[in-house]
Amino acid sequence: MNTMKIAMIGAQELEGEAVAKAFKQAKCALTLLVEDPSKAKQQLGQGFEYKYCDTSSLSLLKTALLGVDSVYISLKCVDESSAQQMVNQIKNIVAACQFCNVKTIGLLSQLQVSEENAPLFYEVAAIYECEQHVINSGLNYFIFCPAPFMECLPQYVHGRQLYHYIKSEKIIAWLALKDFAQAVLKTYQHGAIEKARFILQGDSQYSLQQAIYLYAQEVYRGVKFESVEVFLSWLRISFSVDKELLHGAKKARFLGQARTVIDDKSEQGHWLLPNPKTQLKSWCHSQILVKRQDQTALSA
Repeated sequence: MNTMKIAMIGAQELEGEAVAKAFKQAKCALTLLVEDPSKAKQQLGQGFEYKYCDTSSLSLLKTALLGVDSVYISLKCVDESSAQQMVNQIKNIVAACQFCNVKTIGLLSQLQVSEENAPLFYEVAAIYECEQHVINSGLNYFIFCPAPFMECLPQYVHGRQLYHYIKSEKIIAWLALKDFAQAVLKTYQHGAIEKARFILQGDSQYSLQQAIYLYAQEVYRGVKFESVEVFLSWLRISFSVDKELLHGAKKARFLGQARTVIDDKSEQGHWLLPNPKTQLKSWCHSQILVKRQDQTALSA
């Protein structure tokens, strides 16, 4: 594994950073392709090899991927415009991988991504299209389809208010990002996996509303929260200039509408995840420690 050269795109996103750190801890030969190496180094620190690359440029991608064995892609969008941009990036990355004889492409997808769900949400439609480009590339591929990450829960807490964007009681198998990162690492380390689309789910089963309550109660013990009803939550978030928060609200609505479609082209990836998997309550307790460390750093 240590001799396999991996290039990663999207390491500065939350989901990508966790995977990059897992690769680093395993001492993989990893190169992070970034648009601003100085800024990326400031965020992610030492210990990584950084290389400039603009994924909108096919020629720059071809240069950056020369000599690379495998690629891992962790991209995201926050609106319809960036969703289309993501599709264009994937097209370029796939074309560059084909040109450079890259052996394997890994792609971060989502549990609910399917042709059936694509019309419900622009992000899902874009990721479904990205999947098709990777699957039809002729290259070996790993597509990772995780359940919603526990790390998304803080966006629903605003001050002492809990925002709710759906009334659905649909149960979600919440997954910790660190567990997902280990699954990605294990897949690349395996060496014999070919053309696989993995379904990755946690063991903590709660509705979105239940998970938000649990997060608030465990992380902010003793704090009394006001639950904002669905209509008022949408009214308030609609005036926000924060695209990520509005995107999160739309995603919550999608989760209440979507159906999980697991066909014969996908396989359960339980064996890739740590055993035991991180429980939501224990993850919440870990966030208390993170907040304390952040406060200590700020006061130092």
